[in-house]
Amino acid sequence: MRSYLAVMSAVILLASCGAKLPSDTDLFARAQEHEGRQEYNDALEKYDLIIENYPQSEIRYKAVFMKGLILLENLKDNKRAAETFDDLLAEYPDCDLADDAAVLREIAAGNGDIMSVFEDSLKQE
Repeated sequence: MRSYLAVMSAVILLASCGAKLPSDTDLFARAQEHEGRQEYNDALEKYDLIIENYPQSEIRYKAVFMKGLILLENLKDNKRAAETFDDLLAEYPDCDLADDAAVLREIAAGNGDIMSVFEDSLKQE
């Protein structure tokens, strides 16, 4: 919720100042820079800006995936991570990250550790 409010505040601030929102690729690059500095909440804000403001972007699904990954691995928010991966799988079931998202979703939902989930997914192929 705090992340959502921060994103909305940033959008309102940009709109009220007449400033133009950076491009999706610029926001993605900034998010990755924040990740590199372990500024995970700032990275989430940038990914959320992409998700909310660039619905047709070719990198939107990557922003959704990275958001889920940060929530799972860095912020340990398994519930929100599972929801984020569910969103990705519902919207982009055939994307190149769908298989990874499905595995990470199972881990976030508490259905095993990465190795057991990965081994189970290999057995199903």
